Amino acid sequence: MPLNPGRAPPPEGQKIFDDISIVDISILDMPSTEKLSPAALEILLILAGQSMHGYAIMKTSRGEGGVRLGPGTLYRWLDSLSQTGYIRIKKEDGRRNLYEITPSGRKVLRDELSHAQNLLARAKVAGIRTQGSGG
Repeated sequence: MPLNPGRAPPPEGQKIFDDISIVDISILDMPSTEKLSPAALEILLILAGQSMHGYAIMKTSRGEGGVRLGPGTLYRWLDSLSQTGYIRIKKEDGRRNLYEITPSGRKVLRDELSHAQNLLARAKVAGIRTQGSGG
């Protein structure tokens, strides 16, 4: 509901109440600040390549030197990522679940990776060598 029905909104910075001002809402367009756990990030990275069953996700995470996801951890995170809308679960053959990343899952993954790239760039400027930087 508008703050002033039937009236033009007050200019930015003008007081509407004693303790509330109109502010720039462009912050709504900013990248997500939600941080993913290493397990959630690993799962989204794997699913960004293709949809998979749980066992294949677990095997892939171990084969690529990523986070080791045991069955309990994996399925707990798959359930959580599904509830947040970052992955979708499809039933296959009426019994097996196929997991796939959603557009919002791709967005949060891109935001997280962009943040990581910025951190690595700042570390390089500060002279901090990372594990994969040749030293």
